[in-house]
This record gives sequence, C-alpha cells and structure tokens, in this order.
Amino acid sequence: MTLRRPTLILALLAAAACGESTGPLDNVASVTVTPSSPSIDVGLTVQFQAQALDANNQPIANVDFTWQSSSTGVATIDQNGLATALTVGTTAITASAGSAPPGSQPLLVEASQCTDRIDVVLDAGQHQAYDGDQCLFLPTGAVGDRYRVAVIRPTVIEDAADVPDVWLEINPILVAQQAEGPEPVVQPEPAVVWTEQPALAQPSALIDGTPFVRDRGVMQRTRRFHLELRRREMALGLRTAALLPSRPALTDGPSLVDPPDRADLFLVLQCDEAVTPSPVLLVNFNDDIVIYQDSVESEENPLSEEATNQMLDYFDQYVRDLVEDYWGPTPDIDGNARVIITTTDQLPDSAAAGVFSGDFRSTADCPNSNEGEVMYFDTEVINALVGGEEDLSYIALSIMAHEMKHVTSLFHGVARGAFHSLWIEEGTAEISQTMSSRVAWAAVGGPAVGDVIGGDEVIDWYNTNGEEIGPEAWGVVSQIADLIVQLSTQPNSLVTNPEGAAEFHTFYAAGWHWHRFIGDAFGGASTPFADGPLFVEMTDSLTPAGTGALAQATGRSFGELFEDLVVAMSFHTVGPEPTLAFTTWDLISAGAIFMGPPEVAPPACYPWPVTASATRGTPNQCSNPSRSFSAGVYSCPPQVVGEEYQPAPAGARCPMGPSGIRFHDFVSGGAGAGAQVQVFGAANGQLIVARLR
Repeated sequence: MTLRRPTLILALLAAAACGESTGPLDNVASVTVTPSSPSIDVGLTVQFQAQALDANNQPIANVDFTWQSSSTGVATIDQNGLATALTVGTTAITASAGSAPPGSQPLLVEASQCTDRIDVVLDAGQHQAYDGDQCLFLPTGAVGDRYRVAVIRPTVIEDAADVPDVWLEINPILVAQQAEGPEPVVQPEPAVVWTEQPALAQPSALIDGTPFVRDRGVMQRTRRFHLELRRREMALGLRTAALLPSRPALTDGPSLVDPPDRADLFLVLQCDEAVTPSPVLLVNFNDDIVIYQDSVESEENPLSEEATNQMLDYFDQYVRDLVEDYWGPTPDIDGNARVIITTTDQLPDSAAAGVFSGDFRSTADCPNSNEGEVMYFDTEVINALVGGEEDLSYIALSIMAHEMKHVTSLFHGVARGAFHSLWIEEGTAEISQTMSSRVAWAAVGGPAVGDVIGGDEVIDWYNTNGEEIGPEAWGVVSQIADLIVQLSTQPNSLVTNPEGAAEFHTFYAAGWHWHRFIGDAFGGASTPFADGPLFVEMTDSLTPAGTGALAQATGRSFGELFEDLVVAMSFHTVGPEPTLAFTTWDLISAGAIFMGPPEVAPPACYPWPVTASATRGTPNQCSNPSRSFSAGVYSCPPQVVGEEYQPAPAGARCPMGPSGIRFHDFVSGGAGAGAQVQVFGAANGQLIVARLR
C-alpha cells in the first residue's frame, strides 16, 4: 500500500490529456474514467477525471458529467469527481453524459495505514519531535495556520553511500472519522499565500554571485584534498609517534630573527617515502608570518609582492589574535615564533591550501616532516588577490585563517591521540575563516562583531563600497554562497558529501552552519568574541574527540543539539525565536542577496523548503514556500535546468544523506478536518513539526 498513492498521483497528472473538438451532448458515444482501479485509505480522497468520446473515439470538450458512487457508505463523490473514502470496501465510481453508456472504475477503500495517527496539537511558536515512521495529523484550525515539517536523519556515521530516497506524502482528510454512511464532503478553501517575505533593497542592488560560484570550484578542490590529507594523517598511527614539544613548553629558545633568504622544505605533505627537500626562496615576512615560494615556481610564476603584503597585513590585523581567542595559543615547535607559508606544486587538483600534521612529528617518525608550523598554498590562489576582473578573488585571506585554525587544532589532535571528526574539524575551521572576515569588515566600517548580519548589511556595504565586496567582507559573502548551495539542494548532509549531491555541495558549509549555531546559542556570540572560550575548550587536547567535545562544551547530546538546530532554523526570523537560536546572523535575508547565477539564487528562502515553487518572483523576494493541505508528494526541490530553476519532474524521488535535513511548509485553507502527513524512506529518521503561526 505504501507506494500506491505516489503512482496514483502520477496517473492523475497524466489524466488531463484532453482534445479540443466540440459537439452537442448527443454526439457523446462513450465515457472513460481515470485513474484505473485506484485504491486509497479510509479518510482520504482521490480525484477522478472523465472524458467524453464521439463515435470516432475523438475527445469532446466542455461536457458536464454526472458522478455517482454505487456504495455511498464506502465512498462519496461530488460533482467535480472528488471521491472521499469512508469505510473499508469497494464501490463503483461512475460518470455519465447524455444517453451514452457511462464510464466507470472500481474504487478500493482499505484500512488506513495510519491507524495510530498522532494528532499534532501545537500553539504558534511551539514544536514537537516524532519518530520518522509515525503518521501525523495536522488539524485544519484557522485559515493561514502554517506548519513547517522537517525530516531529518540524525546520524554521525560518515557514509557517503547512505542516501536512501525519502519522500513525504500529505493527504487531506475531509471527514474526521470513519463513517457508516455518507458524510457531507467539505471542499477545502484555496491555500493562503504566505506573504511574510524578506524585503532587502531595491532590485538593482542585488549582487552578482559569479565570483563566489567561481570560488566554490577552488574550495571544492581544496576540500577534496583536505579529506585525503586528514585520512592520510589518521593512518599515521596517532598513538605511536611522539609529538614534538611546542615553544611555550620550552624554558628558552632563540630570539626573533629575520628568516633566511633561502630554506629547504619538504613540500610533499606525506610520510610514506622519504624525499629530498626542495629549495624555497624568501618572498616576504613580518613578525608572525614568513612567506616562501618554491624556487622552480618562482622563475615561471613569481608570487606578487602586493599579494603577499595583503596576506601579511590581513594576518597581522585580523587573524593572529582571533586564532588565539578561538582556538588557543599557536604552537611553535620550531622555536622561530613564526608560521611558515610556502607555495608548492604538490597540492593535487589545484587545491588552494593545506596543513599537514606530520610536520608536528620528528623526521624519525615522518621522514618528510618540516618539524614546524607550515601552511602550504597554491601560487595562483595567492596571486588572485591582485588578479584581473575575470579572476580576482580575496578568498586566500580567509583561507589563511582556516588553515591557521588547523595548525592549532591538529597539533592538539596529535597530542590528544585522536582527531576530531572531519565535519567538526573542518566546520570549526570555517568558523575561523568567516570570523576573520567579520573582524576585518568591522574594522573598515561593517557591522560590529556580535551584531546581526543580514542582507541589508551586505547590500548596503556593496553599494557604499563602489559596488564591490572588497577583501574584508569577501569571506562573509563567500560563506553565504556556500550555505545556499549546501542547504538548498538535495541530498544534503552534515557529516559527509553524499553520493549524488550537487556539484558544490559541501559538509564544510553544513559544519559552519552547525557550529555557528553552537557559538550563538551556547557561546553567547552576540557579545563580541564571547563564544571563543567554547571553541577553545572544544579544541583543547584534554577535550574528547568528536561529538564528545560538543557534549562537554554544551552539556547536550548530538541528537539533542540536532533538534535544537532544526528548531532554530524553523523559526528563524519567521516566528517566535526559541531559547536556543541564531543571534549573529539573519540567514533569510542574507541568503537572498544574489541576482544569480542560479546556484546561489534559488527560488525559496532559508531554510529552503522543498515545497517552494520554482519561481523566485521579483528580485530580492523568495517564492511562497507553503503548499496547501491538498494531496501531494514532496521529495525534490526545484532544480537548475540551464540557467533557471524548473520544478522537479513529477514523481521524482530525492535521496537524503546522513544527518541530512529537508523542510516542508504547509498552510491551512481553513476547511475540512485537516491533513495526514507521512514520510517514507527515512530509516531511523525523525520528524520535527513547528507551528509558525
């Protein structure tokens, strides 16, 4: 019975194939009725269609039909062909037109799968969690009552192949109880359109997202490399090799001196096979950072001095203190009081940058260890800081803050004897990346650290900055683009990149989103830098690895935190804010700042319900995300076809990744008894229902 209704809906959609020929009622020779032999549960409805044909089997248009049910105790039918199931049994549904033989189809009414249907009883602003296999009843209530149903699969198993098809069915219930005889059928009122859309600025103020989509390609290559690198590190044997001591643990060390003009560094980021170190040439330095370039590369593609000056200035002003506030003191195992940045052509697939924890071991344990703190960069990513209009990008600046977080946290991971889960390690590094941009933006006139960032703040800055985002705010806007791609597409996942995901989907964005919520809700981030101690605690080598760090820092389990997050997303700026909420971001307006490309300009607003239409509407407005209580099957969001969004094909099923989230919005028309909601395919999943109004 489970799969019958989706098939039925497909049949209904196909049943509208009608011709255009006309004729008097006397010309009707036969009548056909579709769908063929449907079956539905008690309490649900099915729409029948009739077609009049002439003697040549040609369709006749504009014919009125008379509908009848042979057993009105089993099901009634109105004169629009809508049948309502009342009790278990079979009835013949007949359509007549003139003196022609009527058309008929048997209708089988079966016992409801939802014999233990749970009534959803919520006031506006309340929510409730249910097991994923439970059948729910949304009451009609008043016109405009709006519910948000989130389907989630809260699991921390990083299995990219765990992507079952998941879909939600909603069916109107026009009679409240099973009946012995005919019951009056109440037609639902048209659904109320949700009008609480975010209004940002004038349409002309929207930002071209092309550079940020271009950045997504660079970041995606970098993230693939990071996954490979983290797995390589995990295979090194964390508990068997000694960690080199950090400078703060030593009693003395060398004074700060200028770095040498030439050095020999291992540029391969691996320990498996000893190699010869490569000569690198000094390009630039300050008291915190020294920048080298591979000597071979320097002849063919030298680093720009202007670009490296930007790197040094950004680190000195916006990264150094931030890293210590959020992740703890930077290790200094080589005692030179500086972190090395070196270019290398050993980053595969043109990745932007990386940090290798093998550098925290001695060469006895890792033959290619540099025995110090090193960030490896791609030359082109740094030179893009001064690139032309087609390739200009400031992403290298905030990437530096991302990699500096790894310098500290991977050092603690080696000391701990276990690394954090990849989604935690990289998600918190994204916090570092975005926070450095927030600090930089605030320093040049942007929102203060701790203030709420939304679309107005970004667009106002864009307009007053000569229609440029600029290097300081670049990391913030890049993060917005990242989140849009991750959450507006399916399948999504918090803990991995699931098979079949969109091109630029990344759990990095999901990890940022998760930890931004943790910092706001549990760290008090609306007070500038108040969430720093929470992240320092999570990073410390004495804190358990993985979700144990989250539990220690927040006092709540992963499952509890997942529900907290979904509730915060559900009510975010569209309902009463829950106790645990985002406090430093307005993600609805921030997620609607781009005029295009379509990858970063989806038709709906955060949190991007799949029930949204495929039409974005006027610029700076999102389409209505709600559907009525009428029958429907929802799985896939609108999809990019060419340069625009199109509705998902009828009957399409979209998979859901581990710890994926999918939202559905429904609004009551104020008539009938309500609607039955059931989810299929979400093994071990949960439903979180929030009443928005």
